[in-house]
Amino acid sequence: MIQNVQIVGKITLAELRALSGMTQEKFAKFVGIPYTTYRRYEKNIKSAGFFEVVQICDRVGVGIEKIKV
Repeated sequence: MIQNVQIVGKITLAELRALSGMTQEKFAKFVGIPYTTYRRYEKNIKSAGFFEVVQICDRVGVGIEKIKV
């Protein structure tokens, strides 16, 4: 999904979403996570678990090692 972008270092979920060009709501739907839950991840109200991060990375096509949690 994120094509022709080289990620150097680790990025946050918010930065990953920004690279996709989607709103929080559209990105949450795309990766299969409820919008309210995803919004909490970005605002650091709730920590994304390992499986959620893997789900997001798989859907977006980014290695899990690139995500800062």
